[in-house]
Amino acid sequence: MVGDTSKTKAMKATLWDGTKQLDGDLELNENHFQFHLSDFSNTNLNLDLAYDEVQSIKLFRIFKIELGALEITSIKGTQNVFVVDDPIGLKNYLEHKIKNP
Repeated sequence: MVGDTSKTKAMKATLWDGTKQLDGDLELNENHFQFHLSDFSNTNLNLDLAYDEVQSIKLFRIFKIELGALEITSIKGTQNVFVVDDPIGLKNYLEHKIKNP
């Protein structure tokens, strides 16, 4: 993922709170990332977070079994958990973007 030279990368993701799941697309841009809900694509219900607003990124266990998600905490204290196909690759990519703006 980090080796991709295009400015915008996108992947399918699920925003998860432990019980509810919202499907959408996670879009990784030059200075921020966005999550667009599939079912609400024509609304303002989207997440947009600049990389410099990220406080921490942790691998997250789904149902306390599999590390299949990332928990991203902002400097404002909000937490979002994203279930993706390659959480380790996404974590590495985001950490690289945060350290090398």
